[in-house]
Amino acid sequence: METLKAVLEGFLKKNPRVGKKLKGFEAVGLWPQLVDREDRSWVEDFTSGVLTVATENPSYCQELSFDKKRIAKVLNDRIGEVSVKDIRVKIGGRSNKKTF
Repeated sequence: METLKAVLEGFLKKNPRVGKKLKGFEAVGLWPQLVDREDRSWVEDFTSGVLTVATENPSYCQELSFDKKRIAKVLNDRIGEVSVKDIRVKIGGRSNKKTF
């Protein structure tokens, strides 16, 4: 009987696009650790390599927007491949906060 790990590795080997998407979702978990330890922003979506981030603070929104290329590089370096192609930052309320 195969282990679950072996089955998953075989599946991901046959379906590399799925593995790439899973790698991209690592950025969602890394956001609070690497970018925003003060919980001033949160990830709302990750689709097609675009990380959508929201914050309630307009100044922080602008700061993140100016720094998005560096942030994407930090996330991609940590993930080990280019998964985050762009970061979109918007103003949003906590009531819109999604959890992954």
